[in-house]
Formats: sequence, C-alpha cells, structure tokens
Amino acid sequence: MKKKNAAPAAGNGKDLDMKIFSGLERLSQALRVLLWEVTKKKNLSPIQTQFMLFLANAREDRRRVGALAEEFNLTPATVSGAVKTLIRKKLITLKSAPHDKRNKIIALTRSGKSLAGQVSAWRSVLLDNLAGFPSGTKENVMLFLMRLIESMQKQGIIRVKGMCVLCDNFHANGRSDPRKQYYCALSNSYFGVRELKMNCPNSIVKRPKPNTVSL
Repeated sequence: MKKKNAAPAAGNGKDLDMKIFSGLERLSQALRVLLWEVTKKKNLSPIQTQFMLFLANAREDRRRVGALAEEFNLTPATVSGAVKTLIRKKLITLKSAPHDKRNKIIALTRSGKSLAGQVSAWRSVLLDNLAGFPSGTKENVMLFLMRLIESMQKQGIIRVKGMCVLCDNFHANGRSDPRKQYYCALSNSYFGVRELKMNCPNSIVKRPKPNTVSL
C-alpha cells in the first residue's frame, strides 16, 4: 500500500524572512513606478519630487541643504545639485536665515507650492488601499516597520531622524492601558500606538540605545 504524501513542512525562519523581503521589495518597486509616472509628467526627477514634497511640509530649520542631505541620506553635493536645478526651474528660492546670513533657507515659490500639491497625488494610490485594512492590522505593521528601521539604524545601515522609538525622550513604560503604553519625557505625556510618530520635529538621538526598544 502506498504511503500518503506527508504534509509540507512549515517554512523556517529564513524562508519567512525572504518572503517578507520579497514583499517589501515588490512594494518598493511599485512605489518607484508610481512616483516616476508622476514626476516625468512634471519634468522632474524622483529625488527632485521628493524634495518638493518634503519642503512643502518641513519647518524652517529643516529646509536647508544639510537637513535634506540628512533626511534623504545623500551627500550635500548631490542635494546642492538638485537644489540648483529646482532654482533654475523657479520652483524654489533661497533666503538668508534671520540670525545667520551665511545659512540659506530653502522655500517653495508659488509655482513650487502648486506643483508640490499636484505631485502629492502619487501617494493616494497606496493610502487609498491602506484605508481598507483594520486599524489593528495597520498598527502591527507600523510597529514592525519601526522595529526594522530601528534595527538597521543601530547597525549603521541607514540614518533616520524623527521616529519616536529612536528618541532619547521615548520610553516604553509597560502600562496595561493601551492608551498609555509609551511616555515622552519632552512633553511629559503618555500615549498609545496610534500616537507614535515617524517624523517628530523634536526627536533627539544623542547616543545609541543599548537594546532594541520593546514595542
């Protein structure tokens, strides 16, 4: 009598890691295509478009060449080249900082603001799809992505600013109330998963944390 085929063995950890990697890679490719489709219609490069979107919402002290280089993990020379191109296209302008004339602040022109509003539409494809998922699922995904980014930051692979979990003011306090799981020493406030920030303007990372924050 022939033996029945055994059930397939469950995938090991590395197999699951590769599946997650493949999913992230495909999503990244799709986002690049969406961004490229929008930018080529506006005669911009993808990085120029990303600069425009960032500048449209950044506070003044982040609208500088050095801050852009830090935000997008690029060299100041690369950022300067893109900035010069956007100036030639009359989409941005430079003005002196109030207390230091040598420092230049980047500002969108009226045309730049209009264009930034138009190209921001590329995000809506993904955001519309995200809207259909349950809140709990999205919260778990956000926590996973924060953990992944934090791990890569500690290895020196990427540089990220603004995330709560990388900030010296952030503490996971272990409270049972899900609305008060975390504590911010700067604002002296407790908050839950939904209030975790990816781009906090007051984030401070002065030293590497010895262990990954438990979320």
